[in-house]
Amino acid sequence: MSEIDRRVALGTGAAALAATGVSARAANAMAPADTAGGGNPFLFRLTRSAPDDYHGGSLRGAHEKNFPVLTGQQASVYFVHLDVGGMREPHWHPSAWELNFIISGTADWVVLGTHADGSYHNERFRAGQGDLVFAPQGFSTTSVMRACAIRSRCS
Repeated sequence: MSEIDRRVALGTGAAALAATGVSARAANAMAPADTAGGGNPFLFRLTRSAPDDYHGGSLRGAHEKNFPVLTGQQASVYFVHLDVGGMREPHWHPSAWELNFIISGTADWVVLGTHADGSYHNERFRAGQGDLVFAPQGFSTTSVMRACAIRSRCS
């Protein structure tokens, strides 16, 4: 069996996409974002983006409106900073799950929804630095920070 040269295969694939017109659409979806480093369409400098400031904290987000490579991906990422005692508003994602990574401090969480056993109830717990918190699609979630920041990803 002969080996396939990945560079040849990738070049052939790119040529096939170009012939079908897919590359033009992909190129438009990958236009550099204002916060992209050096015009790289795959890089978004999230913590350098302009924050949306709220009482108790701020949000910095990457989504298809400001990071074109996400167009059509149904995904977004947010850097959430909550002041001590700051609360993230109760919210839900009817068509997406949510992951939250605790960078520093601790947060009290509530996740509300229909669980695997069929019961509808909330789970209350505390998460700390280095923890990852998951909220399933269709569940409601909120958090109250005891300290610093959360990195949040929704898909």
